Amino acid sequence: MKSFAEKVQIINLRAPAVSTASFETARIRMRNVQWLSFLVQWGAMGGAATSTYTFQVRSAATQSTGATDTLLPFKYRLAQAVGSDTWGAITSVAATAGAVATEAMSNQAMLIEVDPAVIPGLHSAGRYAYLQCTAAGTAATDSNYAMSVTALLAPRYPQNANLAST
Repeated sequence: MKSFAEKVQIINLRAPAVSTASFETARIRMRNVQWLSFLVQWGAMGGAATSTYTFQVRSAATQSTGATDTLLPFKYRLAQAVGSDTWGAITSVAATAGAVATEAMSNQAMLIEVDPAVIPGLHSAGRYAYLQCTAAGTAATDSNYAMSVTALLAPRYPQNANLAST
């Protein structure tokens, strides 16, 4: 019998939705999480060449946005083309920076990986993690496109019915 995602916990954080504005995903409780990845996918970005979308990972003390939310370092890769398993180079991002998607990057995916072990050293009260997307430039007037975010967790105690992380 095949394992049905027993070693990976999958959480839909943002359903494919038309978006031209900044957003934050739902929070993930980091207790019992050994590794966290965000899979971000978007469609054709129809707008001006000045549209940018910056992705940052943050830790939070609660399930709500707070003044003490802390930026976290992460690594990411970009998928090259739909229907291809070719991914770009792994790129490290400092806690104060972000990964940027531009108008020229239509119909791609970004895999963002975070090591939960860095949270206690950067944010002692950090119990949750989430992805923030900041739209800039002419993003607000772009044509409609869909963007989705899925979390892929490596749970400490993998099983058929994983412990809740939301």
